[in-house]
Amino acid sequence: MSERADRAAERAERAAERAEPRPPDPHCPRCYGRGYLRAESPEGDALALACSCRPRCTRCEGRGVIDGRDAQGYAVVRRCACRAFDQRLALCNAARIPAACWQSEFHDPPAAFLLDRHVQRAWTHGQRFAATYEPRAPGFLLHGGPGTLKTSILCATLAYLTLDRGIDCRFIEFSLLLNQIREGLDGGAPAQRLEPLRRATVLAIDELGKMRATEWERTILDDLISSRYQAKRTTLFATNFPATKPEGASGRSPARGARAQPVETLEEAVGERIYSRLVSMGEFLHTGNTDLRRRSDVPS
Repeated sequence: MSERADRAAERAERAAERAEPRPPDPHCPRCYGRGYLRAESPEGDALALACSCRPRCTRCEGRGVIDGRDAQGYAVVRRCACRAFDQRLALCNAARIPAACWQSEFHDPPAAFLLDRHVQRAWTHGQRFAATYEPRAPGFLLHGGPGTLKTSILCATLAYLTLDRGIDCRFIEFSLLLNQIREGLDGGAPAQRLEPLRRATVLAIDELGKMRATEWERTILDDLISSRYQAKRTTLFATNFPATKPEGASGRSPARGARAQPVETLEEAVGERIYSRLVSMGEFLHTGNTDLRRRSDVPS
């Protein structure tokens, strides 16, 4: 084969690498054109599984790699473009999104989000954030009463970032994380459990402040948030605590010896140092106080 023919063959191979695989059947009654099916893991996490309507790749014949030759004529193996879809499914499954919120995706929003203007604003913000996300971009914090779709917005954001953008994400509920770390204390597991959360490109922390506010718990939270703050990694939050004291509430601390007062604000729940970091890590968005679960069967 001539040198010109060799170059032409190499260009054709590289074009095949970059070419998008054929899309799934838009009329598929199982996945409705998404190309994946929703399932649930034994641990209760959301799973994205490739749908059978997705056509078999004709370039690699389902192997995921393409055989070819480099400029010097040596045999090489290149990754086929069809592998990108499988990698995005894997990223979504690794994010540990709760299966209860699997129906929360931006292209299929829950009907309840139309019932409250605060929720609509937060939902739209999350959708815009996911579509335009750039590495190390500031995140956002959702604060509002129970049933105001905070978790749904976090999960929809992570689903879009993993499945549509191919970005590494993780979801945690902070109180469950604390329980997991307590269970592993004897084995010295806290650092091992926190490390993947420190390094995730985008981390979503749900139920922020839902803890007993012991020194140990605040140390764990401070470790996680401070490490991400210093590395400028994007973090999203959701909490039931108001960002500020309700109007008319006293800002004075209880007198010495008086019975402890219930925590009223996020700053009181997490402490001044952590709260200061949160303020600089992204925009605060109020999702209102109307419990939409009482009006529609949707996750919070």
